[in-house]
Amino acid sequence: MDLSLIVEKGIDILINKNTGKWIAIKNNEEQDLKIIKKISRELLIDKFGNKFGTYLWSKRIEMSEKIEDKFCHQMNCLVINVTDSCNLKCQYCYANNENKIKMIDSETIIKAVEKFSERIYPNNLTVIFHGGEPLLAFEKIKEAVENLKHIKNVVYSLQTNGTLLTQEKLIFFKKNKFLIGLSIDGISDENNSLRNIDGKIKDYTNKNLEILKNNKSFVKPLIVVHKKNINNIKEIVNFFKNNDFDGLVCNLLFEPENFDNCVLDDSLFDNMRYILDLMMENYDGENFAFSERDIRLLFRKVIYGFIDEYMCMNSPCGAGKETVAVDYKGDVWACNVLISKTEKDNYMGNIFENSINEILSKEVKISKRNIDSIPICNECSYKKLCGGGGCCGFVTNQRNNLKDKSIYCDYHFKLITYMIDSVMRYYESDIITNF
Repeated sequence: MDLSLIVEKGIDILINKNTGKWIAIKNNEEQDLKIIKKISRELLIDKFGNKFGTYLWSKRIEMSEKIEDKFCHQMNCLVINVTDSCNLKCQYCYANNENKIKMIDSETIIKAVEKFSERIYPNNLTVIFHGGEPLLAFEKIKEAVENLKHIKNVVYSLQTNGTLLTQEKLIFFKKNKFLIGLSIDGISDENNSLRNIDGKIKDYTNKNLEILKNNKSFVKPLIVVHKKNINNIKEIVNFFKNNDFDGLVCNLLFEPENFDNCVLDDSLFDNMRYILDLMMENYDGENFAFSERDIRLLFRKVIYGFIDEYMCMNSPCGAGKETVAVDYKGDVWACNVLISKTEKDNYMGNIFENSINEILSKEVKISKRNIDSIPICNECSYKKLCGGGGCCGFVTNQRNNLKDKSIYCDYHFKLITYMIDSVMRYYESDIITNF
């Protein structure tokens, strides 16, 4: 049985790495992290006494049973990459950001939405307009949406840098029930200096903050975490909470060629755990009044056992199955971070040339990234909870290696342990479990 015991200051966690089931017990020891992988009844009784040790040993059979799959693994998200071009050139962006504008036409958008929404009807299809900067193609998006009114199972979203947002566009998006993710890396110009290079856009930070505050019901902040904002995370998060936002997104930075701006030291965990602390202050035992998306989803996975709920926290992930991306030519890819001009391993077909069955039955390279075949992941006690340390596409793209270790491996280990400890403190309990 694949049990291991994680011994940490204040807490001991007995976990089955293959199911994600765990039991945590409070301890009063002052000690550094220790992981014990050979578990016996004698060890548990010696460490926890006859009462708890025998209890833990009796629970080991239940811990080996797979947690029920609580998520339906089917196509549910279509990313439409409307252009490679952008009016900014963010230092860390994975998009091509070409100067030569290549724009999608409304016919391609309509064709993609009709074909994929019909495939999953009556379930909803989330359509995300992406880029480059998708607002460069606003008129094409607007024309397509107005000609798709007959499709009833579509939910629209768009990710933008905000610089091209106008009142007219905001009215259109609100009327058509869009959710807008507005990219902003903080509340100061320094926080946004990797995005607004050399101050190219005047008043970039203040303008985007005003857009967010005036349209918070459907425009949400999307932050990339890097060296220019990590030490201001507390102030950034508190700004949005104090301005009555219900949450935000903090994406860890995966740079495409190097790690110059990635936060790889202890300051990442030291600052990000503050977000969890803030969330726990606004927790009612079931829901958060304020939350960060990825920490909330990881919390549901770790604490409630929603093991397969979010594709980007799984390995293999849902790229090519739950999510596909369509580019301006109608080419279909497993995920928008895998669109490539040279590599075809994650290419799935074309919406004008192939049927949906042909497209979705295509095997893609990214599906072969599996934590069971990644040595360092397979040995990790938290492998079922962590899912490989972030987006499979980003991790693979950094070194073009399907079996590469995530640069955020250590961060996730610390965060999961802290998460379990936080829940134990919340309930003021000496023992808790996720099954």
